[in-house]
Amino acid sequence: MLREMLARGDAGAWLREPRSLALKIYSICFGLFGRVLGENILGAEPFNAFCYVAILAVVFNLAGDATTRSAGLIAVGLVALWPSFLLHTTQLLKDPYFILAMLVFVWITQMWLTTVLSWFDALLLAGAGGLTAATIWLTRDNAASALLGTLVVGVVMFLVRQISLRRIVKTNLVGMVLMILLVLAAAALLPDYSRRTGSQTRAAFEPVKQQMAQTTVGKLAAFIALRRLRFLRSYPDAGSNIDSDVQFNTTGDVIRYFPRSVEIGWLAPFPNKWSSSGRLLSRFGRFLVGIEMIATYLCEALALYGLWQLRRSPCVWLLFLIAALGMIGLGYIVVNAGALYRIRYLFLILLLPLTGAGAVQLTNRLAGGRPNNPAPYLELGLYFQFPHFR
Repeated sequence: MLREMLARGDAGAWLREPRSLALKIYSICFGLFGRVLGENILGAEPFNAFCYVAILAVVFNLAGDATTRSAGLIAVGLVALWPSFLLHTTQLLKDPYFILAMLVFVWITQMWLTTVLSWFDALLLAGAGGLTAATIWLTRDNAASALLGTLVVGVVMFLVRQISLRRIVKTNLVGMVLMILLVLAAAALLPDYSRRTGSQTRAAFEPVKQQMAQTTVGKLAAFIALRRLRFLRSYPDAGSNIDSDVQFNTTGDVIRYFPRSVEIGWLAPFPNKWSSSGRLLSRFGRFLVGIEMIATYLCEALALYGLWQLRRSPCVWLLFLIAALGMIGLGYIVVNAGALYRIRYLFLILLLPLTGAGAVQLTNRLAGGRPNNPAPYLELGLYFQFPHFR
């Protein structure tokens, strides 16, 4: 339908159509390449290929700015050769563009920690952050919690960075405040398509929301419980559900579930699911998932080692906290292992720069050398990676 609007030159209707930005970009691809590549998934491959290459470029910059170029190359190699992710980026899904936009937003947030900006560059970077937030919202408006959570972590690390320097970089501070305002404006002004659906679920859960809405913690618990209930209703009979009998009725339920959410977010699907066949995935497919999960466990262990070695770097903590909190949040909300596996890509990718750093540090130690600290921001100050911004 979107492609047909473009074909007849009705750009106004195309803009007003309440569809995600990624779907509209796909319609442009079909309009440009559909006649050559066919009215099939190949018609969308130019856009998917762009997202894939751009993700690799952003991952390299994230890792290089936080750790070293060697760690960046390792992180890029892991993302590029990640079998299920590579296959995932060839499908007609919003995920590749959403992951790219979120990684760009994290990279912009990271720049406030690594660079002393001029007034012009600070305003330019703030505008880029606001524009990226708007594209994220228009691509997947139900990911507002991930976007706002990333912003909160970025603000906290920015303040820690300023305190550690014992000085206030006015240009960075004003630019950061402006970016925050632009992100909040995007959340307030852009249309929220997800509110047009799920009215029955919200109505059914309204008594629980009112019960837990007495305090700030209660409101957060109600938000988590509502999202979990939506996933339970979306996957009622799936063969790979995790704790599908668990629902949150009080704030205490949410607090007590925290250790289990960490376990699910970081480690699921668990080994007992690697050899059994599912309703949609064969036994061989689950075996491949098991191989990937073993590699994921190794990457997570190396990431924790890299975090410890570079624990004085605010940029390292920025990547780790966004990834860790995101996966814990998924452990609370996403009850289906298959959906969790797909949605978690973003947060695992943010861990891979730390995995690369951990691999470099461990190699140096095993070779008899001393683990180095390639990004001691507390000693070097802000002038680190961006001479064109100085």
